[in-house]
This record gives sequence, C-alpha cells and structure tokens, in this order.
Amino acid sequence: MGSENLIRRSVVSPAPRGEVFDRGHDEPVAANVESFSVMVTPAAVPCGEHHRLLADLAEALGLPAGQLQQRVRPEQCNSRERVRLRRGVPLSTVTYLAENISEYPGVSWSSAPTRFYPEGSRLAHVLGYVDQITPGELQVLYNQGYSAQSVLGKSEIERQYAQLLQGEPGRSIRMVVHTATLFRRMTKER
Repeated sequence: MGSENLIRRSVVSPAPRGEVFDRGHDEPVAANVESFSVMVTPAAVPCGEHHRLLADLAEALGLPAGQLQQRVRPEQCNSRERVRLRRGVPLSTVTYLAENISEYPGVSWSSAPTRFYPEGSRLAHVLGYVDQITPGELQVLYNQGYSAQSVLGKSEIERQYAQLLQGEPGRSIRMVVHTATLFRRMTKER
C-alpha cells in the first residue's frame, strides 16, 4: 500500500463538561456519566434518502421524525460535519443500528459523557440544565469554540459558568486508507 492511498484526517474529541461540587468541595452536584450518542453525516447519505433515513432513525431512536428533521435541515445536505441526533442512547439501540448499518448510511455513534445530577431535580433551581446548542446559539457562539455538537448551559449555574464548564476539545489525527477505513491512529494533539 503506497502513501498515495493514505489520507490524514483530523477528528475533534469533545471535552467532558466540568463538574460542579458542593460547598465542601467533596460531593459532585453535577457530574458526567458515559453514554452513547447517535449522529449522522448528511453528505454520506445518498441523494433522495434523507427523508427516509430520518424517519427510520426516528423510529429506532424513539423520537418524533419532525424533531430529527429540525436537527438536519435541507441546507445541510452536503455537510460533512456530523450532527448529533440523540444522546443517552441505550446499548441495545446502538447494537441494532450496527447490525443493520446498510439501512442507515451516514449514521455513526460514539460513547460520550452525559450530564448527571446525583441529587436529581432537588437542586435544579440552582444548577439549571444543559442541552444541545441550537442553530441560533451556534451563530452567536461559534467564535467562542462551540460547534454543532456542543452542549450548552441553558439556565442558572450551568448557563452562568458555561464558558468555564465547557472545557477545550482535543483533536486526534488519523491515517485513513483512501477507502475510509481506519489504518492507523496517530497521537493526540491539543
């Protein structure tokens, strides 16, 4: 295999959101737990298949089809940036998608941290909550390091300290065989 068949790809590794501790600095009141996220790369979906794919994914993910169509707008059809469709996806759903991947072109998944509040809703009025960044928020915050996959503090402490809690994403450099299969993973850089 010659070097002309290798492509260098840079992949963003999302930063885990910072934890929030109680006054004694010993118990987290907002932490992160690992879970699966399902994404789609719009440009990897064959022309004319977007509507069918999103309808099938909505059923598999237990979401209304309209919600997915709002996340993947028609003007994003040629975008190579992955769009997160749902967080907190159970392993059984990811397994189903993997077993039927030919029916879900452009779909991928990753293990990513999800916000967890050990006290449940008891401190919600103080901590607030986080959610996927909206297209409008992204337009305003893009130059501050946010991307379409970012999670943003929407109220209270999560919003007030959003920039501090956001963290800085890393980056992996991958050597990929021209057919888009992973050949060798290079070192991480920041």
